[in-house]
Amino acid sequence: MFFVLLSEIESLPDKIDFTRLYFTYRSMMFRIAMSILHNHADAEDAVAEAFKSIFIHFGKIKGVDCPETKSLLVITVRNKAIDIYRKNKKQFASELTDDITDLSFQMPEDNGLADAIAILPAIDRDIVLLRVDNELKFREIAEILNLKPDAVRKRYYRTLNKLAEDMHKE
Repeated sequence: MFFVLLSEIESLPDKIDFTRLYFTYRSMMFRIAMSILHNHADAEDAVAEAFKSIFIHFGKIKGVDCPETKSLLVITVRNKAIDIYRKNKKQFASELTDDITDLSFQMPEDNGLADAIAILPAIDRDIVLLRVDNELKFREIAEILNLKPDAVRKRYYRTLNKLAEDMHKE
């Protein structure tokens, strides 16, 4: 899978960056997928699907070592693993998204804003991080999270309003 995606990249610097991205984060992504799926083959599939999705948006990645890249990869692999879990079990698995405790994001210190974002439901936090940190469009976020673009847009603005209300209360 990796070599197929790599062959699609034309420029040598981009090939080097994608290779660095893959080898830097694949083991972390595999651990995240395993924590959800508890199956080696399914976890490998989730990582492969995540890299396919990342490949589509590769031009928007700011750098291999930046926190925004890590958060994008974590969110993507987690959602791909949950998709596989849902497909295998044929049941809604939303409780998984909030039960994962070993995932952390580097958040800037902004007068309590980081704390307010950190306590948001996982889906809302993911949407905010993908929109603000990674500057993805609602359509792109919808593809990653397997939601409709309108649903992503509404959740984003409702979350922003909730954050603003919470910040004014303090």
